[in-house]
Amino acid sequence: CADRGDSDCADSGVFSCADRGDFDCADRGDFDCADSGDFDCADSGDFACADSGDFACADSGDFDCADSGDFACADSGDFDCADSGDFDCMHRNRRRYYR
Repeated sequence: CADRGDSDCADSGVFSCADRGDFDCADRGDFDCADSGDFDCADSGDFACADSGDFACADSGDFDCADSGDFACADSGDFDCADSGDFDCMHRNRRRYYR
């Protein structure tokens, strides 16, 4: 995805993004971002995702995901959760991860 204010998505080898029309993603060339609701992605040094519902983020090692104060990240297809900057693995049934 290229960050252009609106949702603009492209598919490449290690990067893919699902467009739902209500989010935009900044392309770092080494992460995957999928939409499972309404969320925004912004690129500012590290990659951060803010979510008001459910979301899925693939972690290449350089970004944090914030969800209502909690942290949830998917790492290379594995469902790992990062909490408070530490990588503690936890499973959330209501979360949906898309690859």
